[in-house]
Amino acid sequence: SRNLASLVEAPSGRDPAHLLLRGMRTSECAWMQPLPAAAPRGGTAGAAAERRRQADLASLLRWLAHRLLLPLARRVFVASRNTASGGARFYWPRGVWIRLQRLALRRGEG
Repeated sequence: SRNLASLVEAPSGRDPAHLLLRGMRTSECAWMQPLPAAAPRGGTAGAAAERRRQADLASLLRWLAHRLLLPLARRVFVASRNTASGGARFYWPRGVWIRLQRLALRRGEG
């Protein structure tokens, strides 16, 4: 998706949480919902609990991005730009990219 592409391109020292959380709600995650017995009755306690759940979700997604998604995406895909198509960025599986490079080198030598 577009968010994953932004993550792959992002420098490794930057915090990707804002990219991961774009368009995501804690209400969409069943496991992030408070237990019925512990659910606050609204007011500031409910808002504080929601902010805490959002912070927990952001921490989890940040950890997943730094430790799993980014290394995996950078290892599996290669990004390239094509000037013929207006500088569009293409993501190639690494194995396909290597075959394309070899083919281009053979054509260049012959």
